[in-house]
Amino acid sequence: MRPISRRALGVATTAVLAVTAVSPSVATPPDAATAARPVTGGEAAGRQQGRPVTVTLVTGDRVLVSRDATGKAVAATALPREDGTTALVQTRLSGDDLYVYPDSAVAALAAHRADEQLFNVSGLIRQGYDDAQTKALPLIAVYDQAGARSLAPTPRGATRGPALPAVGGVALKADKAKAADFWADVTAPRSRAANSLKKLWLDRKVQANLDRSTKQVRADLAWAAGYDGKGTKVAVLTPASTPSIPTSRAGSSARRTSPTPTAPTTVRVTAPTRSPPSAAPTRAASGGKKKGVAPGAALLAGKVLNDSGSGAESWITAGMQWAVDNEADVVSMSLGSPEPTDCTDPMSTAAEQLAQTEGTLFVVAAGNSGPRQNTVSSPGCAPSVLTVGAVDRDDSTASFSSRGPAPVSHTLKPEIAAPARAYPPPARVAAASTRTGP
Repeated sequence: MRPISRRALGVATTAVLAVTAVSPSVATPPDAATAARPVTGGEAAGRQQGRPVTVTLVTGDRVLVSRDATGKAVAATALPREDGTTALVQTRLSGDDLYVYPDSAVAALAAHRADEQLFNVSGLIRQGYDDAQTKALPLIAVYDQAGARSLAPTPRGATRGPALPAVGGVALKADKAKAADFWADVTAPRSRAANSLKKLWLDRKVQANLDRSTKQVRADLAWAAGYDGKGTKVAVLTPASTPSIPTSRAGSSARRTSPTPTAPTTVRVTAPTRSPPSAAPTRAASGGKKKGVAPGAALLAGKVLNDSGSGAESWITAGMQWAVDNEADVVSMSLGSPEPTDCTDPMSTAAEQLAQTEGTLFVVAAGNSGPRQNTVSSPGCAPSVLTVGAVDRDDSTASFSSRGPAPVSHTLKPEIAAPARAYPPPARVAAASTRTGP
């Protein structure tokens, strides 16, 4: 374990300004005022509100989802299989989300070997995983210790993505046309692909939103006390569209790269980037107006989202491992999942595991689902990460900022708060473009 020095802890309290409210994980049914949920899967689902949508489940079963005029899923009908048979399905409505459980999934769900979100058709449509928008279903397979060590075989009908050692897993993409074969391979008792499989998760969409302020937290007091980040390496996991700011200060450096091949970008080494503008950039680049709260820190900027500011849990999990492998003392994550979680999902588990075993401090946004309680998003819900809520310019808690405690575990969250500029209403944040600013 790499111990964090007193100076590193000091800069960590200022580096939290690199994190702001992001798309939340919804843990409780929304009330009437906040019932609208953000559409994170592109424009197609939003344009077709009220029209039925076809969704292929991980089992290979296809369901036709009926929606009302607001786009809310209200009913689902199983479509005939290739052999002419029709799956027996059960449906359940939880809050605004409709779940569809085929008979072939009951055993895996009962044994906790399949993520329930794989059968949340509302969430699949919301994230752009319906058949009109994608031909493959992104997954994370988590294995027991033996399977993680021996690199379990790729199931039939799937392609392998990056390894995720923090959770003993691997990212997969299951071809929907071969989903029935895939499901049979991962559930058959004597299948090599199923032998060491612990749980199959949906690789959920993750969103970013960047904005912050430095004056409000009196960063000058930290500088006066000697906490300017010198000697500390801060890794910022960021979308690719964040531009860079040149600087002339030799003590402040940054390296920008893509820790995962599934988040494509040109690998480049630059001066300190603008993500976050309040962490490492110095006064020289902006005529004294945009000095960061930790100008002495070495900054690692890792691209973990695509150019539109969205991505998958597996990308973030690989990025966290990349930051730790590059000996970051602090990892700043202005991102989170907008989908329901009990904080046992792979992204939360990876953050908890790495924080516990590597001595790295993860600073993570709380989420954007306030003012309801129990709405802290993943991975901010992990007990060992430092979770950051949002305050307005007058230091009052922002209405959109997610509140604790964390769902299920009731861990007190968030631990601290930082300023954030006013956002669009919570229901629109996930669909808004990524914003940056001083």
